[in-house]
Amino acid sequence: MIRIRPLILCILMLFSYLFIFDTFHTLALEGIRYVKDLKSDVWSVALSADGSYVAAGSADNKVYLFGRDGRLLWSHEADDDVTSVALSADGYTLAFCYQSYVYAHLLRKPAEFKIIKFKIPESVLAGKVFLLTATIKNVGKEDALNVIVDIMTPSEISLSTKRKLTFDIVSKNKEFNVSWNLKALAPGEYEIKIAIKADNAEPLEKRVKIKVSAGTMLNIIYFAVMPEEVKVGDEFSVVFVLENTGELIAENVKSLIMLPPGLELSSGETLVKHIGNIDSRDIAEVSWKIKALKSGDYPITIRVISKNAPDVMRAGKVIVRE
Repeated sequence: MIRIRPLILCILMLFSYLFIFDTFHTLALEGIRYVKDLKSDVWSVALSADGSYVAAGSADNKVYLFGRDGRLLWSHEADDDVTSVALSADGYTLAFCYQSYVYAHLLRKPAEFKIIKFKIPESVLAGKVFLLTATIKNVGKEDALNVIVDIMTPSEISLSTKRKLTFDIVSKNKEFNVSWNLKALAPGEYEIKIAIKADNAEPLEKRVKIKVSAGTMLNIIYFAVMPEEVKVGDEFSVVFVLENTGELIAENVKSLIMLPPGLELSSGETLVKHIGNIDSRDIAEVSWKIKALKSGDYPITIRVISKNAPDVMRAGKVIVRE
């Protein structure tokens, strides 16, 4: 027969009250930190070494994980009473068992990312290239493996550099830099997202909005093929009107016409027309004379380029009869 001293017996009874019945408590030196009533018998309780987590196994067939402040972080329903729980010394893993089954749940991953610096202009002009840079640090306890940093942009923001950046290993406590060259194509407010992933780290996202103003924006406000139907040997015209709807001068504007076999430029015409500068809210008219050489349906495309504005394209067609 085992004899138990009265003092030890009292301590055992106290812990039975604290940890076994329907309620468990976490204690700090100053007193009770918080109380949780699980509405069912609690068979096992475990506390992480740093005090960040409290796990409890209950007769309601569930295992619970609470944070330092008592907030429920995670729960799992088993097929029977959860009779034992344990937390690893590093705080990464929660183990629990019921019947003949043992489970291990990863609470947090050993690598962890933090964005130290993030630089992007608050606003840019349409047609301008801008730079987005970020400094990222692995603040976790282990090296990050197979790291991918991805950028996601709307169609109005084009990307001239590689979208996904990859790193085999990012050592713990190491910082690394990423950057992308972007171009704003149209005025408006847009969201850009960066996503950071690794095999052994929780994903991290950063979202930022950027405003694009109409610095220089060229629009084709009129386009025509005249006439749209001609005979072999006839000449016809391609005409368009271009407007600078932006707030700045469009510099060194040129237009290019692309013709398929069966059509050719009339005598004296050139493929490229040099328009020059176009003031804000001003317009320019451009035309070509084209000769039909062979019957058929032919597409005709024009392209407008500028030193400081996005390219503009327009297409039409002409029908040539014998």
